[in-house]
Amino acid sequence: MEEGGGLEKWANTNVLPSLGPFIKLMRHVKTGIVADFFACSEKTWWNNFTLRSGGKDSNMAVVMAARARELKWNSTGEGFTKLSNGSNVFEGSEEDAFQIVGLPCLLPEKRL
Repeated sequence: MEEGGGLEKWANTNVLPSLGPFIKLMRHVKTGIVADFFACSEKTWWNNFTLRSGGKDSNMAVVMAARARELKWNSTGEGFTKLSNGSNVFEGSEEDAFQIVGLPCLLPEKRL
């Protein structure tokens, strides 16, 4: 990505330019526009889709609803983990994520 001079690694003062193997922060050199690149596996696709298509408030609602059900949302992982025993609760679709925590599944454009 960087070889052609169009993109460069970018980080603000609070974030590293690479957050592990799946998250890269880049900046378009000419315009200064910042872009975050996210990669995921087939197992983490729906979970990542749910996270990236929601706004901050929607994502916080998922986190809080998960906690109320004694679950932890592994936002870049495969879904939810039961706090009692660490077992995974698989998420097979975006609708599943909301159903697991007892929230209605809103269209992405309706999420804040």
